[in-house]
Amino acid sequence: MEKSADILIWLVVPLLLLLPFAVHAETVRCKTELRRLCDSAQVCTRTTEIHPVIEYIVDLKEDQSSARITKIVGGKRMANWKAMNASTSTSTDHLYAAPEAKNGRFSLSKNFVTFSYSVAQRIGKDVGEANEVGLCLTGAQ
Repeated sequence: MEKSADILIWLVVPLLLLLPFAVHAETVRCKTELRRLCDSAQVCTRTTEIHPVIEYIVDLKEDQSSARITKIVGGKRMANWKAMNASTSTSTDHLYAAPEAKNGRFSLSKNFVTFSYSVAQRIGKDVGEANEVGLCLTGAQ
């Protein structure tokens, strides 16, 4: 019996030592509170009555070097993309941008309480920008 316990210890201890290095993801759930559309002349419209509800689920790697962002509109998944951290060392936010610019810029505050999302959008014949801002909850599923 002692021999099997010794073998078990030699198997379990190395596995426990690896546990801190396991990949951990933190989930942040955000909801749009304000939406603005701005044309190329920066003439903007804004609304706080957003129907259907626009939500973003952000799955961050532990080192926050990348994120998987899922856009949910009215309870239906509309888009899903991977973005890389584009923050500078002096930045006050976590800025995530997709390698291809079509998905825009997604920014989370350092404490993960607020977010902003900006993306180019066609308004008539012009290309303007859609901006969304809102609140987030950490660890929400």
